[in-house]
Amino acid sequence: MPALKTPQTQVVFQDINQSILSSLHTAATTQVYHYEVGGRCIGCDVVANIHRTAILVARQQEPIVCNGVLLELVSQTIRLLSSHLETHTTHYLSWFDNLSLDLWEFSKQLKDETNESDIHPLNLTTPPYSPSEEKYMVFEDPENYRRATRAEIYYFRALMNEYASTNIEEAIQYYRKCVTVRPTLLPSHHHIQQSAAAALQRLGATNSDSSSAFKSRTSSVSSRSLGSSSSSTSCSSCGKEKRVMPVCAKCKTRYYCGMACLKADKAKHSLYCTTKKKRFGN
Repeated sequence: MPALKTPQTQVVFQDINQSILSSLHTAATTQVYHYEVGGRCIGCDVVANIHRTAILVARQQEPIVCNGVLLELVSQTIRLLSSHLETHTTHYLSWFDNLSLDLWEFSKQLKDETNESDIHPLNLTTPPYSPSEEKYMVFEDPENYRRATRAEIYYFRALMNEYASTNIEEAIQYYRKCVTVRPTLLPSHHHIQQSAAAALQRLGATNSDSSSAFKSRTSSVSSRSLGSSSSSTSCSSCGKEKRVMPVCAKCKTRYYCGMACLKADKAKHSLYCTTKKKRFGN
C-alpha cells in the first residue's frame, strides 16, 4: 500500500519534480558539437553531468517518485548514451561510464523499492486488464512508471553489451530482465519489451513457455493501446520483413533485423534520427 502524502512530502515531491524538469530544459538547451572525424565531442560531458545530478535528486526521496517526468529523464539519458555507443567503443569517455553506472544503480533502487515481483515465467492465467484498470494504470499508478523506467534501463544495458560484442550472455540476461517486467499500457514500455523479445529470438535465447506467455499477455495491451496489426515490419537497412524487430533506442521509429544492419545504417540514419520532446504541464 503506497505511503500517504502529507503536505510536507507533497512540497518535497513538487520541488524534486520541478528540479528534474529544470534539468531536462538545461540539458536540452546546452550547446554540443560533434566532430565528423576522430569521434570527439564538446558539451556532451556537461549534459551528462546535468543528467547525473537530476538522477541523484530523484533518488533523494525514498521511495523514488515514479511518473512521466522521471521516465522522460531516463529516456533522455539513454538517448544521450545511445548516441555515443559507437564512439565509446573506440574512444574512452569517462562520463559515459559514470552515467551508465548511475543508471544501473538507479534501476537497482527502483527494483528494491517495488511492491511486486517480476514475472518468472510470465503467467498465462492472468486475466486481461479491464477498461477501468487501464485508466488507473496509465495515469495514476506510479508502479507502471516504475516498471517502464526499469524496462528501458534493462533494454539499454542489454543493447550496450550486444553492440560492443563484449558479453552476449549478459546482453541476453538483461533482455530477459526487460521482458519479464510486468507489462503496462504505456506505449514506450510495450515497444521496448517487444524489441527485447525480438532480440532474444535473434540470439537464440528464447524460452518457448515464457515467449508464448509474453505474447499472450501483451497482445491485449497492444490491441487496446496501440491498435492490433498483423503486418510485418521491414528492416530499415536491408528491407527484410519480420513480425517483430529491435527498434532504434533514440527515435523508436526505425527497425532493424540485427545489430549488423543497425551499424550499417548508422551514418544514413543519424541524419534522420530525431528526438521528439515530450511536454509536461501547459
